[in-house]
Amino acid sequence: MNDGQINNGRLNGQANGPMDEDGRAQGIPFEWALEGKLPGSHGDYTIMVWSRRLYSRQNFADVSAKFSIGTATELPQVTICNAPFTDPAGNVIDHVVLGLKEWSGNLDARGRKIAQTRWFYLPYRDLLNEPVGYHDLYRKLRTTVLPSPELRLRVPQFGQLLLSQMRIAALLMTGKPVYIADGDTYSLDDRLRFLDTVATLLPYGMRTRLAASTWTSGTSPHQIRLSFATHAVGDAHRVTLQGHIELPHTEPLAVRYHEALTARPPDEVIAHLARMTDPMTFGPKDREAVVNQLANWAGQPEPPRQEPPQQAMPQVMPQRAMPQPEPPQQETPQQVMWQPEPPPPGTPQPVAMWPGTIRPGTAQSAGSRPDSEPIVPEPAGPLLPWADQAELLAPAEPERAGRRPPRAIVVVATGVLLFGAGFGVGFVIKPGLSDGTAPPPNAATSAPAAATTGPPAAAPKEVIIETVSGSAAQYVDAMITNRLRKAGYEVRAKPADDPAALEWSGEPTVIIAYDLDVLESVQTAGFVGTRKKDIQARLRSELDHKNPRFTLLATAPASGRDVLVVGSEEARDDAQDRIEGKGGEVVAVYAREGYLPGFRKRLTKYPGLTVVYQPPDAFREKLATLGAKEGVLVPDSLGLNPAYTCADPLLKDLLPTRNLVLIANESVDEKLRNELKAAVAQLDEDELNRARIVGPPCEKG
Repeated sequence: MNDGQINNGRLNGQANGPMDEDGRAQGIPFEWALEGKLPGSHGDYTIMVWSRRLYSRQNFADVSAKFSIGTATELPQVTICNAPFTDPAGNVIDHVVLGLKEWSGNLDARGRKIAQTRWFYLPYRDLLNEPVGYHDLYRKLRTTVLPSPELRLRVPQFGQLLLSQMRIAALLMTGKPVYIADGDTYSLDDRLRFLDTVATLLPYGMRTRLAASTWTSGTSPHQIRLSFATHAVGDAHRVTLQGHIELPHTEPLAVRYHEALTARPPDEVIAHLARMTDPMTFGPKDREAVVNQLANWAGQPEPPRQEPPQQAMPQVMPQRAMPQPEPPQQETPQQVMWQPEPPPPGTPQPVAMWPGTIRPGTAQSAGSRPDSEPIVPEPAGPLLPWADQAELLAPAEPERAGRRPPRAIVVVATGVLLFGAGFGVGFVIKPGLSDGTAPPPNAATSAPAAATTGPPAAAPKEVIIETVSGSAAQYVDAMITNRLRKAGYEVRAKPADDPAALEWSGEPTVIIAYDLDVLESVQTAGFVGTRKKDIQARLRSELDHKNPRFTLLATAPASGRDVLVVGSEEARDDAQDRIEGKGGEVVAVYAREGYLPGFRKRLTKYPGLTVVYQPPDAFREKLATLGAKEGVLVPDSLGLNPAYTCADPLLKDLLPTRNLVLIANESVDEKLRNELKAAVAQLDEDELNRARIVGPPCEKG
């Protein structure tokens, strides 16, 4: 099978996915590449497979080398960068690149965990008509398994957001990198939302040149402009989200850009930046042009503007409880918090996204009220599409001499948004009606006494998910993890080093593995069954009698199967000759030592084929070093070297069908079991079948 067949015939520009009324393909076209290394190998990381539609392997390797984030201590991590590629017609096409680095679940020859990076390349020109945020792209792409037959991405439109990280965006106008030093306590989702926020505060045409990452190493050279990191390198700006972000007076472009950002209501500023679509770089001339354009639009003169007087900010919501009053200079953590959709009626409490910030049922003592800086003295219109639930108040108290530049908190007491400052917002949104009347009696108000009576928020329950290697298993893992997190569980991922081992840990643990692998580890008698029903009935029986702390909880809706993969096309032809009794050279076929007796017996049907059963370690080594006259029996979802050749369907009718199952230990309570069963019930069989790919392309059964 040649390279042109790897994406099911869609590599020659054929439309893929739903079509609109004019017959055009919907969604954003994208290219992809998968970076990693083979299980059990001694080699370095490389581009293993790629879309092969417009660009070469070297194109993708160059981008990977340029924007490598180094060896991360925790995965997953996300990198956003740009890549100009030249298409076959000679046109230079700018791409927004999203890199998702995560553990593969495999080990190399030295027993080290192997990371893999899924790279997605989306043409900048196609994003112009469908502006989306990094977080939107991440949410759509994080469950996309590579290789992927899909070459178009359908994403939600970029929502209207009220953003608060203007000082970070202004610092980027200095031309120097910006490092956020205290991001290790924030989740990947929070860090990605933060980067999304900053990008939205840049002209759309400049975002294609913004390289950002949720983590970078201080020792790894890179060209990433904005990232979370342990420490800054060179002359980069180092900021913390727990302290005030200064704008150096020696950087007039940063000061003017911040003033322009804060001169009009945020929704107007964001909309205008989205219309600035001409491609721009972070070079000196383009940065100066950007600042001048935005300042002119905002009506800002060349010199820095005088700050308007500030007035007292009324307290409209309970905030963090403090043991005793703090002096007025006390700083509060900076925050970036939002929900993309308005909440349903009757949910007035604000929800804090960043750890350690305001939670329902807590209050802030008097004297620790944050400072504020007005940016919208007289708002011209509603900031949010659901603004009939809000009322804008007056600016806060004037700045006192000798103090740091002011900070603020913006609160939507309906629970939709909670923005914390680094740039200062001089208005507060409180519950009310569009006609200015007071909120209903049961709405959230500023009474701090009532807020202190609520119990502290319960810590989320933790569950461990161990997942075997293979794209289908990883897809099931992603879907289940997503549901559990929405249900309030803290999910801890753990690669299953030995897919057949059931080790008791005492913690709630779910194992995603293949039924045959688990049965191989627990059965003692020579079970010869070959049907799914018989295999799973035997598995339940073996668990009940020999390992009662574990139970078979659910089975995924789609089945995989084993395939024969050989080291060369010649080996495939020889294997076919041996199977058909036509002679040919001997092809040694390797299988795992635990292959069930029923299938071993089937394979003896062809005595011309030599089958060698190996222990797990030796078999993993064989997967990485398959010779030209050798073959292996492997699941169709196990990625192998693309140079290997699939000999399927030579033994198709003899090889076992494998089914992904969920095994739960006895620490998994009934509520969690029900969530897991519901998650499996919602798995899409077609999507799961598409996820069952192999390194050398084999036809799926």
